[in-house]
Amino acid sequence: MTLEAKIDKTNELLAGILAQLTANAEHAGRPVAAGAPGAKAPAAGAKKASTTQPPANPANPTATTPPAPAANDAAAKLDYEKDVKAPMMELAKTKGRGAVQPIFDKFEVANAKVLNPEQWPAFIAAVAAAQADASIPLVTPTPAVA
Repeated sequence: MTLEAKIDKTNELLAGILAQLTANAEHAGRPVAAGAPGAKAPAAGAKKASTTQPPANPANPTATTPPAPAANDAAAKLDYEKDVKAPMMELAKTKGRGAVQPIFDKFEVANAKVLNPEQWPAFIAAVAAAQADASIPLVTPTPAVA
């Protein structure tokens, strides 16, 4: 996959996530930012900001991006032991607790057990990113003392 294709795919995914977040915010009765997709039109006489956004898919500007599935849907299909705990433990084993702690800090938890199931997909992605991060060194096992 070329870099341009990866960027396009990322932009499509982000647009879907933003659309879902906007829909969730409206459903919960929270205000939506003025520039967000799906935001209500400004009042008559209000100044309109000129923002032009490129189409989500430059190859097919009329194509619409389907909204991303809700976090609850993704979390419902995940198993804590297999999908959350196992990769986190593997990261701690290969790169040390120091590689896991920033992820816990990001989610403001002391351990993975207290994560909400809705947080699992993002936590799994953060663990995978840390595992792939070459700047985090591997743990060198200490030889056993006889």
